[in-house]
Amino acid sequence: MTAVDVRPDAGPTRGHRDNSRRKAILTMVGRRVLFIVPVIAVVSAGLFAAAAISPFDPLVGYLGTRYMTTSDADKALIADQMGFDNPWYSTYWNWLQGVFTGDLGISRSFNQPVSQVIFERLPWTLLLVGISLLIAILASLTLGVLAGIRSGGFLDKTVSGLSVVVQGLPPFVLSLGAIALFALTLGWLPVAGLTDGGADPTPGQVIRHLVLPVTVLAISQMPWLLLAVRESVVGSKSEGFVAGAVARGIPTPTITKRHILPTSL
Repeated sequence: MTAVDVRPDAGPTRGHRDNSRRKAILTMVGRRVLFIVPVIAVVSAGLFAAAAISPFDPLVGYLGTRYMTTSDADKALIADQMGFDNPWYSTYWNWLQGVFTGDLGISRSFNQPVSQVIFERLPWTLLLVGISLLIAILASLTLGVLAGIRSGGFLDKTVSGLSVVVQGLPPFVLSLGAIALFALTLGWLPVAGLTDGGADPTPGQVIRHLVLPVTVLAISQMPWLLLAVRESVVGSKSEGFVAGAVARGIPTPTITKRHILPTSL
């Protein structure tokens, strides 16, 4: 009698699932890219409209301490030159035209071109975002895999529950709560800035000031990825090739490493 290998061919199933996952990811990315354009337009227009109805005089902010010593004639001239008296929609349209031509205007706070202000701070912003994203990815993959493998257990319920809660919180609420607790109440971490006032940007200073924003930003980005990884692992556990591996007596760590993880991530 000839032995017949009746193990299910998992190749097409894996390939079909991988293609479906890639298609879903590309579709999600495409929708977000298309969605972000009108969002930016509406938010930027709203900021200009809100600034126009604000009780604060932009001329006071522009002149600072010089406001009290500046003559009324000079104030009127500066306001006209800076466009402070123009309707908000006119100011917004002029700004929008400048954006498409590469002219972002002059920062009233720093009295520098906006592009210069951005580029001077861009390396530190990229450092903050890069570290936060790396931590979020590593933590989400680790916790998502562990929660998926032990689905229904204490770790899964705890991680999934916290992810749902954090996902429902706006990032600014999480940020304000972290600042209130760790910076203002406990005094463990600084509120803002790259270094203490007047201090040089040494590695110790930079790391200490990055801890709070990096942690908050990473936590705010984790829920969707963690839950996606968890669902993918749970789905892979129910596949026929995993059941076949279990029936053949292959150890659970080996099944997880060779079968579940490659098809889930």
